[in-house]
Amino acid sequence: MLSLCAIPVLAQAPTDVPKGHWAYDAVADLVSKGYLEGYPDGSFLGQRTLTRYEFATVIKRIVDRLEGEIAKAAQGKPTGTTTTPGTTQQIPTGVSKEDLEKLSKLIDEFKPELVVIGTRLDKVEADLATLGAKVDTMEAILTDEEGAFKTLESDVKKLKKISLSGYVQARFNKFEGNLDKASGAEPNDNFSVRRARIKVTGKPTTQSEVVIQLDAGQGFTGESGPSVSLKDAYVGYYFAETPERGLSVFLGQQKWPFGYEVVQSSGVRECPERSLVVQRFFPGERDRGFMITQPFFSKNLMLRLGVFNGNETKFGDPNNYKDAVGSLRFSWGDIEGGISGYYGKGIVGSDGKLYYGSRDVKSRWGADIQLYMFNNLSLKAEYIRGRGVDGGDPAKAFDPLWTNISQDGWYAQAAYMLTRSDELVARYDTLSVDPKAPTLGRRSAWNLGYIRWLDEKTRFKLFYIINDEEKKSFDNNVFISEWITAF
Repeated sequence: MLSLCAIPVLAQAPTDVPKGHWAYDAVADLVSKGYLEGYPDGSFLGQRTLTRYEFATVIKRIVDRLEGEIAKAAQGKPTGTTTTPGTTQQIPTGVSKEDLEKLSKLIDEFKPELVVIGTRLDKVEADLATLGAKVDTMEAILTDEEGAFKTLESDVKKLKKISLSGYVQARFNKFEGNLDKASGAEPNDNFSVRRARIKVTGKPTTQSEVVIQLDAGQGFTGESGPSVSLKDAYVGYYFAETPERGLSVFLGQQKWPFGYEVVQSSGVRECPERSLVVQRFFPGERDRGFMITQPFFSKNLMLRLGVFNGNETKFGDPNNYKDAVGSLRFSWGDIEGGISGYYGKGIVGSDGKLYYGSRDVKSRWGADIQLYMFNNLSLKAEYIRGRGVDGGDPAKAFDPLWTNISQDGWYAQAAYMLTRSDELVARYDTLSVDPKAPTLGRRSAWNLGYIRWLDEKTRFKLFYIINDEEKKSFDNNVFISEWITAF
């Protein structure tokens, strides 16, 4: 039986319009698409048999509803209409050419009854013809490969292939005592923009990507004023859908695939800076080269291997001997970790020149582990041992400490979520000998901090860092307040 806008099923089929008549399905389809609203009580003519005149009344109400929508659209009044790109024509939302043909066929079938109940068929047919022309125009616009709609659709698809992310790390440093005991220099308490990074990721296809990351921060205290530098610039290709699913290759300027802290961004790390051992052995965290990644055992193991120029990016490329870097990382539930290795020839001084170009004077190896427990406690630790550090004093280029004697260091960190917004952090890290300041002996530091999560993208940090030197110790503790927002 005919059902209109939640109309109860009629008790009997109309004698003049049998239930199997094609008009039943046609009207029911138009009603289901919103061309007709029922009476306030939710019924149409009660629970009795419909005559052809009553069936024609249903069709007339559909026509009246459609004409009303057309009139509203013409006057620019709010209605359920769609405006096609590149034109001011409006038509009721959902109207199709097939629907109009269906309605025209119903009008032809019930033309005598419609005339009797006072329907102006000439006006109805003219309106349907006009509306049909508009629908044809809209379909032409929507399907025109060079039209406004297709252009807009293409532009939207292009935008989906490009994403922006990054973070801003604003900071105030308050130092204790003299930063340089020998010179007696006063501490430089200051506000700074430690990092201001923006990362552009392009996805030309589902299996390729292009990444460019710029930094406009001021760097460490004491460095020259702000400048824009290139951090990442590489292309990648996935032989599967993602790097976690299969072999992937990356070429360009990117982070060394070594350990845990080297590849971690400041936008996600808890402590304001990396540990002493990472700062010394991986000062720039990245180099120019080629890297492949390959997962094993259902993504529980990830192998990363790379060949790089062998020097921090700011020192240029004077080294013809390339360095090899690799790591094997595992992930099982709440436990993650890995082992890493680095092997190379030659070291680059702060003057940008290469020393020991053909000698095996640069090596590192390390191991790290991360435990995530009880949903609110994380424990992290990493050990690194190595020799040969880029960026050292050229006057000490042949100092055995700089080339032949290995140094090692490690850190251990605990972070505890007091609430969903409050986190406490404690980290201890140590370095056997600082190759850039060997007269200080072993160096160590405590990072004690509080993090307030203002929202999922914004954190406020308060950290007190206690620095200690085995020899020639001096007051160089620092209080850091930091605001970091990622996007």
